[in-house]
Amino acid sequence: MRMFRIAAFAPLLLLAACYSSTQPLFAPFEGRQPVPAGVYVGTVSGDVMDLTPRGRGVYMLKKGGESTPTTVTMVPLRGQRDTYLVQNAGDSSVGYSILRKGRRGFVMLTPDCSKEEDRGPARGRAANIDDSECSFDSPRALREAVSELASSATPDRWERYRPQ
Repeated sequence: MRMFRIAAFAPLLLLAACYSSTQPLFAPFEGRQPVPAGVYVGTVSGDVMDLTPRGRGVYMLKKGGESTPTTVTMVPLRGQRDTYLVQNAGDSSVGYSILRKGRRGFVMLTPDCSKEEDRGPARGRAANIDDSECSFDSPRALREAVSELASSATPDRWERYRPQ
C-alpha cells in the first residue's frame, strides 16, 4: 500500500493546498482530547509531533524542532466513529485535518485542494476555492466537507502516527 507524505498538524499545512479559514471556526469547548499526551511519529513521513493537553478540548502542538507551539482543537465528526476534525490555529491562519483514533496512535489525512478528490467535497460549501486552498467561513460547511472526505478517502491517503 502506497502512503502519501502528509504534514499532519504542521504549520506548513496552514500555508498551502489545504482546507483553511481566516479565524478559528470552533471554540475550545467543542473539542475533545481523544489522543493521550505524548510524542508521535509518522510511520512514512517521519514527522515528529508533541501533543500536550491544555484546558478543556485543547492541545498545544510542537512539530519537529519548532519552538513555537500551535493550538489544536479536535472536534468529533458526527456519524464517524473515533474521527475528529482537527483545527490547527497558528498566528495568521487556521488549517484543518482529519484524525481517526486507532488502538496505538492514530491516522491523519490533511486535505489537499490541489487534488480534485479533496476539492470535490468543498465545492458548494467553501467560501472560496482556488488551486491551492479551500477556504471556509462556516463551521457547518466545513464539517460537511470534512465528513464527506473522511468517508470517501482511500486507506492510502491516511498516514499512521505511533507513540514514540
